[in-house]
Amino acid sequence: CVNQHCCKINGRVETFCSTVVARGDRVEFIVQKQSSPSIKKLDLKSILFEDNSLLIFNKPSGINCDERGILALFKNYLPSAILVHRLDRDTTGALIIAKNKDVFHKFVDQFKEFSVKKTYLAIVDGILKKDHGIVENYLGKKQEYAGQTIWGSVEKSKGLYACTDWERLEQGN
Repeated sequence: CVNQHCCKINGRVETFCSTVVARGDRVEFIVQKQSSPSIKKLDLKSILFEDNSLLIFNKPSGINCDERGILALFKNYLPSAILVHRLDRDTTGALIIAKNKDVFHKFVDQFKEFSVKKTYLAIVDGILKKDHGIVENYLGKKQEYAGQTIWGSVEKSKGLYACTDWERLEQGN
């Protein structure tokens, strides 16, 4: 968002990701619906880590985790790229890409064993009633839309157990 000049702090367009926001600052985001992926070519600066087995990529918002989205970016740089997991189109974050099938299957096993810990950071509009909590439910396929699977809460017999511990780190006005 900063690169696209859609963030204002105290009425001024912010252009630095490292800006520290202080208590009382007014932060505004100009949200624009994107109809197509926001990037057309691979930005090597977005590679967070790479070795002989895997690559970790900082996925921007607005691009799908599929063959026409993220994998299309890697077709020339890393033709053997295999997505280990997915992030929603509008979610940014570290995306793990295996460089071969053996590494991919090792990660799949870790996901099956629930030994993978995921951490998310969110900015929430509104005031939370609690400082922390646990969300437990069962997730399953709800529907498909435009080739993407839509997951959501389902009854126990039709879903996979999901547990999310959350805590509020800070609260503004």
